[in-house]
Amino acid sequence: MISTRSKPVKPDTAKITFRARIRAVNYGDDLTFHEWSIRMFHRGKLVGSTPETWRGHSCHLDARTAARREIRRLQKRRLFVIPVTARCIADGQERDCNTCAIAQALWHSQERMGYPKRDYNFRVSTYGAWMDCPGIVLSGEDAETLHIPPDKLPQVLTQGYAEDMADWTMGWDDWAESRHETAEEWRERTGEDDDEPKPCRPLPCTFVLDLDDFAPLGDDYD
Repeated sequence: MISTRSKPVKPDTAKITFRARIRAVNYGDDLTFHEWSIRMFHRGKLVGSTPETWRGHSCHLDARTAARREIRRLQKRRLFVIPVTARCIADGQERDCNTCAIAQALWHSQERMGYPKRDYNFRVSTYGAWMDCPGIVLSGEDAETLHIPPDKLPQVLTQGYAEDMADWTMGWDDWAESRHETAEEWRERTGEDDDEPKPCRPLPCTFVLDLDDFAPLGDDYD
């Protein structure tokens, strides 16, 4: 449980419908694996997903049992559906952990999660070169600094397509950095080929934040 002075709130968990997605995959080595993920729906819309297992089970029944076990676990968690709106995407500042698009989305949602804006701040650092990134960081006045590490970051869902949050934020940073440049200016700055198109503006998306994934930040990220 989070040890900060957050207000007691009711999470979105009870409003989320969980469905297992299981598929058989053959990687060409004469072995068939049943890989699964849990897809999360809110008001009939797909809003989140767990990462798909890789070479997880050779038996469909085992995969289904594991997926049902994960659903039971998720039903006990404090889950919140976080929309990343067109406004978040437009207002975000590239290469800025405090004001990027994901941080903007968390800022707009933090009051209903029980974290007053005057007392708490979300910071998002999902990728970097030659450094360990802390993931999503929650800090507050007179409160312990917590984070969701990169290996537990939620998947981002865009029109039914699931993507790692680190990959999504890299794509958003690339677009945001080039949004005021012409294609020629962008290619000159990045050294891309003449036929390489500029990064596309990301579409609005969602992710499901698990407050119970927060843990003390520790000294490794200082």
